[in-house]
Amino acid sequence: MATTILPWGITPLRMHYISRPKLGTGLGRHAAVLVETLLGMFVVERQADTGARVIPLMEFEQGHVVRYERTLSDRESVAAAWRRLQAAVQEQGYDLFGKNCEHLAREIIYGVRRSFQIEGVMLIALLLCVVLVLARE
Repeated sequence: MATTILPWGITPLRMHYISRPKLGTGLGRHAAVLVETLLGMFVVERQADTGARVIPLMEFEQGHVVRYERTLSDRESVAAAWRRLQAAVQEQGYDLFGKNCEHLAREIIYGVRRSFQIEGVMLIALLLCVVLVLARE
């Protein structure tokens, strides 16, 4: 069962940027943060219909292989990422271009809110426009 209430009193040992194929279309990847503690693991993700939420890893997997893209394990990096996570989950809502799942995961793990998937789609759209304009001339 999903919740947005996080156990702030715990101390994370490691935090991972993880992703799996998007459900439905299969296009792109759904990104999230896996938090490991002495008591277990949980995932923090952002969905269009729920905003930021905490779920078990098994619910995130949805039967797919999860890719571990970056792991933070040194105490300072984990502490900084944990502070960013606490701030990020306070921002509810969803915006494909500014507050999606990849923005959340990258902001927490890397400290930068960015979505390479959205940037790639926008670049392709821009190039297509340029090609169409040049073809008309």
